[in-house]
Amino acid sequence: MSDVTSALSTDGFGGAADGALVADVVTTIEGLEALADAWTRLAGADADPMQSPAWSLAAARTLHPGASLAIVTVRRKGTLVALAPLVEATRHGVQWLEVLGARHLGEAVRLLADGADARRALVRAILDLGRPVFLQCLDRGVWSSEFRAAARRRRAVSVVVPGASCLRAELGGDFGRYAGRVPPKRRAALRRQRSQLERANPVQTFAETPTPATSAAALDDAFAVEARSWKRAAGSAVALRPAHLEFFREIGRRFAAEGQLLIRGLRVGGEYAATNVSLVIGDRCYDLKIGYDERWARWSPGLLLTWHCLEDDVARGIGTHEFLGSREEWQLPYATAERPLENIVIYSRSLAGFWSLALDGAGVVRRRLTRLVAGAGSRRSARLRKVREELQSCAA
Repeated sequence: MSDVTSALSTDGFGGAADGALVADVVTTIEGLEALADAWTRLAGADADPMQSPAWSLAAARTLHPGASLAIVTVRRKGTLVALAPLVEATRHGVQWLEVLGARHLGEAVRLLADGADARRALVRAILDLGRPVFLQCLDRGVWSSEFRAAARRRRAVSVVVPGASCLRAELGGDFGRYAGRVPPKRRAALRRQRSQLERANPVQTFAETPTPATSAAALDDAFAVEARSWKRAAGSAVALRPAHLEFFREIGRRFAAEGQLLIRGLRVGGEYAATNVSLVIGDRCYDLKIGYDERWARWSPGLLLTWHCLEDDVARGIGTHEFLGSREEWQLPYATAERPLENIVIYSRSLAGFWSLALDGAGVVRRRLTRLVAGAGSRRSARLRKVREELQSCAA
């Protein structure tokens, strides 16, 4: 994809009186790096790490090597007012646009826009590229109406699908008050597990804020613990996925330079039994990865460490703990709020868009037929079991 620049008149979609908005597409790593300062100002100093240029730069280098970038920007009088960090990806032989790293990491992302007119201009600029677009893990209800309206004007097809959600714990500066909101049975179970674990083994927690020079080794140690859990068999452990490992090493190095990388752990009998890798930005803590050694699984070392991290957050002046990833059952007792997400798909009015729509439509039909056949088979098996049980009952 070559660089594309177009002046977007704000007339006709709620424009500002101070002139045209200008859209541009940055297609290289060097161009992305040059955007970093303006990007950081637009996102704000305390923005989620996923909104930062460091996150997208690490994703571009490690998770999308060799891919063409499509960092869509909108400026007003030279000032960056909107940005979408996109990249080309191939699906069924068709070139799509998707958010950098979203498919690989599954973390919530935010497109950036300073005001409603900038948001509409950004959506228009994305669709002007004429590619099918898949925007994963966006905040629900923030962007969907803009994309639907813009797609209708272009006679494109838009599909908005509710996604997962992620949870957070609002700690409020008082751990005792926060802990009182956690179900008593959960708190009692944690005390019991900690007590049982301490009967035979000394238990210690620790925390470190690595420097850029030591961050890679510290992360490798943490991910080695994660790889000793069920994630090894599932193939999802970071240590087993070279591109993901490099991504987190780069992220770790960049955020360690600002003193924002925090690694906490739990040792049992001197052995590293559980780990929590997080970023601390402003008064928020973001869990990047957690893991535990399955040898200690019966005592739930990961949950014991999570409880310690929440208490430690309050001691550090952290007001909110973001669990990140998709909502999981084990997080529910600790969470106080939920962030719903959605996925937006735009099938452009083009050969590539129509072909992608046809393939995805066929896939939906195939999956539904598979579920119907499987359901019919299950119902048939249930009827056969019932008949067999009745015959056995008669024979008895």
